[in-house]
Amino acid sequence: MSRKRSARPRLVDRDFDIFEHIMRYRMTTREVLQRLFFTDSELNAVTKVTSRLVEHGFLRRYELYPSRSYFTLGPASRHFLGIRQNATRDLGPIAKAREFAVLCYCCLSDKVRERLTVSELNTKLPGFALGGLDNSHYYLDRHGDTTRLTYMRVDLGGSIDHILRKCRKDVADRMRYDVFDDLISNDRFALAIVTARSEKVQKIRDALEQQLDWPIAFRIEAVPELVELVTHLFDDAS
Repeated sequence: MSRKRSARPRLVDRDFDIFEHIMRYRMTTREVLQRLFFTDSELNAVTKVTSRLVEHGFLRRYELYPSRSYFTLGPASRHFLGIRQNATRDLGPIAKAREFAVLCYCCLSDKVRERLTVSELNTKLPGFALGGLDNSHYYLDRHGDTTRLTYMRVDLGGSIDHILRKCRKDVADRMRYDVFDDLISNDRFALAIVTARSEKVQKIRDALEQQLDWPIAFRIEAVPELVELVTHLFDDAS
C-alpha cells in the first residue's frame, strides 16, 4: 500500500518576497507584511498567508510580547535559502527588542527605508564592512540630493547621557578608519536613534542641540511598541 504524500502549498512570488524580507530584517510582523506586500488587503489576508506558511514549516511564529506575535523563517526554508539553523529560532530578549525597533523604523515609518545586508554593504560601499564593528544595522538615508550611510542605534531604556555616550563611541570607532573618516568629513554619514517614547525623542534632540560639535547628522524616531519589549527586558533582568 503506497503511503499518501502530505500536501505542500505551491509557493508564489509573494512568498519568496516575504522570505527575502525576513532574511533582511531577521523577523517580521503581520502589520509590516501588510504595509509592504498586502497594500490592498485587510490584515486577515496576511494572517491566511502566514498561517499557511507556518503550517508547512516555511515560517515560525513566536511571541513578541503578550498577545502579539512575530515571524522568523522556518526549517522548510533552509533547503532553498541557504540559511543557518539559528535564523529559525526565537530571538533573545535584547536581539528581539533591537531587531523589532529596526524593523518598525525601516518599514512602518512615513518613509520606508531598506536595511542593508552585510553583502549589500560590501557591494554598494566596498571597504565599509569592517571587523570589530557592527555591520548589520545600516541603511542609506536619502535626503534631498544627499545620501548618507546611516547606522541605526536602538535605545533600550538608557538615560539621555548614556545614549549620547553610545553615539559618541559609534562615531569615534568609525573615524579610526580612513573610509569612514572621509565619509564623515563629507557629510555622508548619519546616526539614527530609535527610542520608545515620543517625549524622549524631543529630549534627545534638545540634548544634541546643546552639543554643537557633532560632525554628523541625526535621525531620531519613536517606535511606541518598543515600550512593551523594553519593559519585559527589564522584567527578565530583575
